[in-house]
Amino acid sequence: MKHKANVAIVLGAGLLVLSACEAPPPPAAPTARADALPPENYPRITVEPGLNDWILVVYDGILQRGGPDADGFVREPMFVQTPIRSAANEQITIQHRYLWFDDRGELLHDGGWRFTPVELGVQTLLSGNALDFETTGWRLEIRSAR
Repeated sequence: MKHKANVAIVLGAGLLVLSACEAPPPPAAPTARADALPPENYPRITVEPGLNDWILVVYDGILQRGGPDADGFVREPMFVQTPIRSAANEQITIQHRYLWFDDRGELLHDGGWRFTPVELGVQTLLSGNALDFETTGWRLEIRSAR
């Protein structure tokens, strides 16, 4: 009987020690830094680093049709045309895509990446269409052909 009591005491003490030695919690996932750039100040046209020395955007020539009018009514889906030129010494091929946003800044859809050859010194028109009437904003991303 005494032996059973000693075994029970030893087992109880062992469980107490094991429960006190729980594994430490896993480390927390790293957090992202906050972006100090307000969304309304984010550049509408971005060009991949390295390529931005060779692609020139004609900002005064950007054409935008559709989207909301002065009363907030949308009569047709948004259309954007952006003229660019190459400053490289030869033809280069780029990829570009338009991203389409609603009035809350939520991404509705993107036009998918398109390959476009850009001749030296010749203006090339990049264009895209929104697919719906909820689109109120756009961005253009340009990167090298991969």
